[in-house]
Amino acid sequence: MLPMHFFKMDRPAGRRVNGSCYVSSKFKFSILALALIGASANAQDVIKVGDTVLVTGTRSIEGQDPSLVANTVITRTDIERLQPRSLGDLLQASAGITTTRMGGMGKESSMFLRGTESDHVLFLIDGVRVGSATAGKEAFQDIPLDQIDRIEIVRGPFSSLYGSDAIGGVVQIFTRKDATGVRPNFSVAVGSNNYRSLSAGVAGSTERTRFGVNFAHTDTDGINACRGSGTLFKGCYTDEPDRDGYTNNSVSANGTVKWTDRVTSNATALFIKGKNDFDGSYSNHADVEQHVFGLDTRVSFNPRASLLVKVGQSFDDSISSHNGKYVGSVSSRRASAGLQGEFAVADASKLIVGWDGLRDRIGGDTNFASRQRYNRALYSQFSTHFAERHDLQLNARRDDNSQFGGKTTGSIIWGLAFDSRTKLTLSAGTAYKAPSFNELYYPYYGNPNLKPESARNIEVGLTRKSLYGTWSAHAFQNKVDNLIAHDSSLPPYGGPNNIDHALLRGLELQHQARAGDLQLNSQLTFLSPKQDGGMYDGKLLPRRAKNMARIDADYPLSDRFRVGGTFMALSKRYEELANRTALGGYGRLDLRTSYALTPSWRLDASVENVFNRFYESASWYNEPGRNWLLTLRYSQ
Repeated sequence: MLPMHFFKMDRPAGRRVNGSCYVSSKFKFSILALALIGASANAQDVIKVGDTVLVTGTRSIEGQDPSLVANTVITRTDIERLQPRSLGDLLQASAGITTTRMGGMGKESSMFLRGTESDHVLFLIDGVRVGSATAGKEAFQDIPLDQIDRIEIVRGPFSSLYGSDAIGGVVQIFTRKDATGVRPNFSVAVGSNNYRSLSAGVAGSTERTRFGVNFAHTDTDGINACRGSGTLFKGCYTDEPDRDGYTNNSVSANGTVKWTDRVTSNATALFIKGKNDFDGSYSNHADVEQHVFGLDTRVSFNPRASLLVKVGQSFDDSISSHNGKYVGSVSSRRASAGLQGEFAVADASKLIVGWDGLRDRIGGDTNFASRQRYNRALYSQFSTHFAERHDLQLNARRDDNSQFGGKTTGSIIWGLAFDSRTKLTLSAGTAYKAPSFNELYYPYYGNPNLKPESARNIEVGLTRKSLYGTWSAHAFQNKVDNLIAHDSSLPPYGGPNNIDHALLRGLELQHQARAGDLQLNSQLTFLSPKQDGGMYDGKLLPRRAKNMARIDADYPLSDRFRVGGTFMALSKRYEELANRTALGGYGRLDLRTSYALTPSWRLDASVENVFNRFYESASWYNEPGRNWLLTLRYSQ
């Protein structure tokens, strides 16, 4: 039997037990849509508009407001206000995003962005590409929220800027930094399932330096990850009715030195080490590690020209055991380097040209036919503002991969500002995903003849600011070809093959508002993630919800006391390509309060899943019921 880390997607599980907690199939989205439009009224919630800096959509610093791409920015303030338990909880049901989890905290998780595959989202940490080269995706469940300063999410195809993986979009995480003077921070938390956490750090700056160091520890007894099945190919392949705990320790450090008025260097490091119990017949415990290092230097020759030089490395290691007996290990190393020049070619135009290099290396016990690959790329971007109301961005990239050869991608984005408050955008682009080492070379399973998955995307967006807040709408169609899926006809036991296509269509609606002191953020997604052709033509892709809604609301009862809540709802999904096993739709309500004891000390309390709804994001795998969290924070 293959180990859990092999699978490209979460492992399919067995049939779904009926439950009265299910939302009806109609899901009552007409009522939710009215609530989203009618309740929202000036934006200052999860998605900041105007002053927030957005880097990921262009590989250059710009304001979020004039950006031509669909994006979401989540700040440190947002994270502390929303009081989520994990990164997956923070992002669940946000615009275009469905997350799954195979049990409680720390268990294997996946993100589906705009209906694409779980490995079609590129993850960056402080500009460094991360993720397992064997499984093909990032273990984001191990990234502690206490280490995060800001998250940028850009939705749509971005291979023309970043290369492989960015079919659905890019998620970039920035570790904690930035403070005036020297400012410490501290938090301690306790909660359900014997949850304990501790975080402490300090950040500061002088005229020419900036630094940040932060430590975080999390430990929980967890819940029973899988409700079990002794039947082959269902659930976790075993019955282990116990608590599956999780421990995570992490340290982040970063520093910036402004050597001269024209030369600035940045260094960043993140160390994560965890212990994870789960249910399984092959292994039921993993010791995991992630390390990320990055260093860059920017030289500004004059106000119109600069050069960025960067290097980075990420590690992803896992040692598996079963009831204390060693099973095996797997590891991957990603070393990256890059050069990027930025040139102001006119008062309102910019040209970016760059080179990227990436080397993946595989370690561990598995006997891969190949353990190393290289990728080199040249890319360019031209952006301009012309005729007072028009914006244009052109991206092009050529990748040369040692496994499958060359791949060219590109995109064009055009924006028209009707006035100072309303903007229309149209875009078209291509993207691709290189096969993972598991798909290519896993013993007795891999297929070295695989072609990259490729995608063609078109999109239209409209953004409007008014007295009633800021709203946006983005409609898109993404055609994915050469989709990699299991082909049972391949000898000896079947294997991955380019046999499927997918047609992904959707509409994302967002509204950020303030009505008096009430802050509201509403998000609604309609999605059609269907297989296109083949045996299951027209069937929904596994674990994607067709309809998603999320409303975050916060209200200050006094200068010190704030209350808030999050309601999210997802429609019915299916566990497998054949759409035989249904995962029922559900709605979940989380409530939170915050009380400022002093200007520096604050007490937060939250209850997740207030009505104790039973639901599953992966068949047979449990999600926590009603649970509480109490956090004491200190910051200057």
